[in-house]
Amino acid sequence: MDHPSWKEDPAWKAFLDYKLSEEKVRGNFTGMAIIGAGVPGQEIQRGAVWACSPGFRVVGHEGVAIPDLIGNTELAQTKGITLNGRKYFFVGSDDRSISGKAGPDGCVVVKAHHAIVVAVYKLPTQHPECYGAALVVADAILATIPT
Repeated sequence: MDHPSWKEDPAWKAFLDYKLSEEKVRGNFTGMAIIGAGVPGQEIQRGAVWACSPGFRVVGHEGVAIPDLIGNTELAQTKGITLNGRKYFFVGSDDRSISGKAGPDGCVVVKAHHAIVVAVYKLPTQHPECYGAALVVADAILATIPT
């Protein structure tokens, strides 16, 4: 079952489309999405899909699970990260992000206060390029949304 607010927000879709066209982002991921982090007072947005790149989708249960994984290494190691129907095994984290791998492919999840950027990549793209692209989008969100 999808999250109650699974439909993309047109404003966030336009924001993501614009950011995806930037040189530092373009070509450095296979799929990217912005989901709600569900900060206090906005729990209804927890895991809600705000925007997705073309051909990529974060389904309700996938989005809802993501906020719990950031900052919880044990949970991320146990459950892994599922995005667009594919499970990635936890390989690392820092205070605002987690990374996963599925064979040669991988994923990056970066928190940006109210929002979370999720991105996946396939060869020949590597983790540093995808992580950099996700950070560009996450930092733009932080500059856009007051904390």
